[in-house]
Amino acid sequence: MKRFIFIALICATGLMLNAQTTVTFKPNATIGEDATLFMMDDGCIPLGWTNTPADLNYGNAPGLSMLRWTYNANECPYGKTRQLLRFSQLNNIPQNAIILSAVLKLYGDPTSQNTWFPGHPDRFFENNVDVYLVNSPWSENMVTWNTQPAVSTSPIFSIPVSTSQYSWNYTNGNITNIIQNMVSVQNYGFMFRLQNEIEEYRSMCFVSSDHSNPALWPELIITYVVCDANFTYCLDNTNNPYDYTFTSLNPNNPYHQWTINGQIVSYNSSFQYHLPPGIHKVCYFTDMKYDKCEKCIEICVAENPKSDIELKVGETVEPSNLPIQGRIPEGDVVGEESNIIIYPNPTKNNWNLKINSLIEDSIEISISNMEGNQIYLAKQTLQKGINNIILGNDSYNKGIYVLSIKGEVIDYSQKIVKE
Repeated sequence: MKRFIFIALICATGLMLNAQTTVTFKPNATIGEDATLFMMDDGCIPLGWTNTPADLNYGNAPGLSMLRWTYNANECPYGKTRQLLRFSQLNNIPQNAIILSAVLKLYGDPTSQNTWFPGHPDRFFENNVDVYLVNSPWSENMVTWNTQPAVSTSPIFSIPVSTSQYSWNYTNGNITNIIQNMVSVQNYGFMFRLQNEIEEYRSMCFVSSDHSNPALWPELIITYVVCDANFTYCLDNTNNPYDYTFTSLNPNNPYHQWTINGQIVSYNSSFQYHLPPGIHKVCYFTDMKYDKCEKCIEICVAENPKSDIELKVGETVEPSNLPIQGRIPEGDVVGEESNIIIYPNPTKNNWNLKINSLIEDSIEISISNMEGNQIYLAKQTLQKGINNIILGNDSYNKGIYVLSIKGEVIDYSQKIVKE
């Protein structure tokens, strides 16, 4: 999502960036969650066993081995294993955190053999592994092959063939988006399984959190920032039911940007806006460096003609008949091809100018103080229909100003007040 260079712009961390936090998860056997899933073809029960391995739990296995092998000595032809791994400590990272980097490290087993390495025997084969995102809950001390959780339909990344027979380590630093999803949505961990689970003599071996050597436990290193874009909004039922006030829950953030239906409408922590009937997408963006620091909602505004200010062509409006916010002084006339509303008026921040234009038009907008000095001048192209424009900023002094709008069919002026 492309962002804008700002004049008084955006959001929660803008000029002063949020502090980064780096954490390393290397869980031991007590808090580590990893389990081997083991099965024999056709549900074979090995010699001397009472159950097929597919019904047994291997949550305390010291290794993470993905293999396809023969078990003729146990009177079973073929078997295979898969691995589950979850870093439950991810749940300690705030859900609204933005993950900047994530690195997964798996360490090779010094005693278990990989089947692919320089000089490997011809009877050993490639051991590429695919890694899938787990989509349903599982328990380390209960899960079995027959009760394994659901996973993504496609692998989220792959581990290439090993390059040594023992102690082959693997590092992946391209899983930032995967970890972001686990933090923000759900964390059921990973499943590791061979790309080829049909042909035998394939094996890739790593160490689990139950291994005796702590240096070899699976490791996850994460750097993140926390960015809060939460906000509230309320409806003004007293003056105009179409006036909404939006307020950041973190007003001390040095950066704020609000958009409504894709247009920037405010750079303040709180502002009021006139929403006509329809569905409107409101987004609050709080950090110009990190795109994901944003919250969006949709507001459905029902038709309520008694509360909205609709001015007829050429009509002079009595101020006593209008809400306090957005009153047009007596004697001011709306242009023949447009309805115009400015609100809130008076304002402490910006004015919102709403022009309902029946044609495409080019207009000139100016603001002058009571001494006649022009302090603002801009040209604007109006589209046919509703046009929302922000006027003014915090640098304007308190007082009364005159707003003038001139176009092909518009000749409009109104007094506006800055509190």
